[in-house]
Amino acid sequence: MNRKEFIDFLSDAEKNLPLYQWRYGDIDIWPIIKKEVFFKWINSLNKKIELRQEKNVLMLEKTTGVFNDLTYKYSINKSISHKDVVFSGASSHRVMYDGKFINRYFEPLKEGDNFLFLEYDSGSDPKIYSEDIIEVERLKKYYLLKHKFTRGNKKITTPGIDDFNILLKNNGLEDFILTREILYSYYFPIYLYSEIYYDIFIKTTPKIVYGLCYYSPAMFGMFHAANKLKIENYDIQHGAQGPLHSMYTFANLPSTGLNTLPEKFWLWDEYSYNHIQKWLSGNVNHKAELRGNPWQNFVLNDNEFLIETTKKIILYTMQSQSLDDYMLEAIKNTPEEYQWWLRMHPRMKNEEYIYSQLQENNIENKVEINKANEYPLPALLISCSIHISKFSGSIIEAELLNKHSLILEETGCNVYKELIEKGNATGILNPTPEEIIKNILIQS
Repeated sequence: MNRKEFIDFLSDAEKNLPLYQWRYGDIDIWPIIKKEVFFKWINSLNKKIELRQEKNVLMLEKTTGVFNDLTYKYSINKSISHKDVVFSGASSHRVMYDGKFINRYFEPLKEGDNFLFLEYDSGSDPKIYSEDIIEVERLKKYYLLKHKFTRGNKKITTPGIDDFNILLKNNGLEDFILTREILYSYYFPIYLYSEIYYDIFIKTTPKIVYGLCYYSPAMFGMFHAANKLKIENYDIQHGAQGPLHSMYTFANLPSTGLNTLPEKFWLWDEYSYNHIQKWLSGNVNHKAELRGNPWQNFVLNDNEFLIETTKKIILYTMQSQSLDDYMLEAIKNTPEEYQWWLRMHPRMKNEEYIYSQLQENNIENKVEINKANEYPLPALLISCSIHISKFSGSIIEAELLNKHSLILEETGCNVYKELIEKGNATGILNPTPEEIIKNILIQS
């Protein structure tokens, strides 16, 4: 079963089974379950099935060392007040920009100073941030403790789950069967996050909430809380959101929607907009809005980030921790008038192996890494002669700036099929050094 077939499998289940009636209390949980099943399947392709549900339950049941977190909760209660706007994202969304560590998706949306930032991971030291934040993870133990003492009679409702499990088994997906314990590990964290965000929204009474990305556990909870309080809310696009992304592809969605989905989808490009608008057609509580990419406009209005170079830039936005053999050979044989700029994925922490690959192949002088990771992506894209990637969302960003992309391998060619058909990108299903260099010379 390939990616499209698996998404079609989920869509067929949505059409034929009452999955949209699955709830924990008042929380619509099918999107949560769908996300976990889909990404577990993705990981299984690389033999990386993780029993995340077991880890989640273990984490949630621990309330040791809670004193510091209770103190943090108390200080938050005393310090926060009304805010017009609330932003919530992760540290991985931040970049160094003009000496400040900013969230690149939200920075262009800031107006005035009456806003609040919430961050749901602990990836960076908040002391280097450009604004004060609330660390959502530090509130979880308090809410877990609160839940232990105030357990309600919230009901779990999953009509048709036996039929869904039979479908999984009949399609060779026995490892994905949903037991009571697995379901609990998927939906209970969202309940906790919803409680956290609900209380913060009650204190801050925001007019509008922005989140990214909606299908992380914290954001599921945030959007549920915002919808419950009828606060205007947006999921900000951060990459490809077409038919091969299960969380942006639903079938037979109820006309009143689901309370764990964002009210509004802020979209960069017409392809994503048209796709989401199609399955949202007729929905009264959700809508897609084609709003463009604020970060691109923000960066490109700043002359400080114009790049001057004597060589033509080949920008390669990477998604793995190493360079494929065919890419090393392509770099080695590229004409001298070009220079490869290797842009690492924000979650890539170790560049040492890539440096060692370049040294072993004696091609360090044909590559630029430091500047490729210091400049903002929009500045790199506007300055490059051609862009290369496997399936990164940067392909959309390149197209928005009228830059041609070479898309490597099957996944990217399928995800960006419309761009290829339109002639704004070239797909290479089985990349070879010769094919890559040929297309660089043609398209640049």
